[in-house]
Amino acid sequence: MNGEMILGYDVEQLRQTLNIKDTHIHYFVLTHYWFKADPYFIAAPYDHKTMNALVAFIQGEASKINETFGLNPEDVTKILKQFYECDELDTDEINQITSKIGMISFLEFFHKIDLVNNWESGDGSNIPSFEREGLKNFIRAIIVEVQSHVD
Repeated sequence: MNGEMILGYDVEQLRQTLNIKDTHIHYFVLTHYWFKADPYFIAAPYDHKTMNALVAFIQGEASKINETFGLNPEDVTKILKQFYECDELDTDEINQITSKIGMISFLEFFHKIDLVNNWESGDGSNIPSFEREGLKNFIRAIIVEVQSHVD
């Protein structure tokens, strides 16, 4: 593979894929080591490589709107829920998983996506199957909301 890669995934292959969903639900934990924000636990119909590319795409879209703004795990979770059929796991759901598989397995069960590492891996741009109507306006609203609390 000599094309663009995002954390081990061939972006050109993704660009040609019409259906990005998997037949299974996968579990992810979104973190951001700069913000030291709480992790967000997500259930998604995407394998870990597609999810990494999708998160990179979302961050790239935010950067196109405001290149100095960085999304945090809460922001990305809102976007994933609104546009990509993902669910945020609540404490009870996380506890149920932990009780079934144990804490050690729990840490392996969830695919970790650190937003900083993800962003540095590539922007996931120009992937038609990631485009959603209203996505850019939704991201813009998040940026405006966050910046209104900072200014």
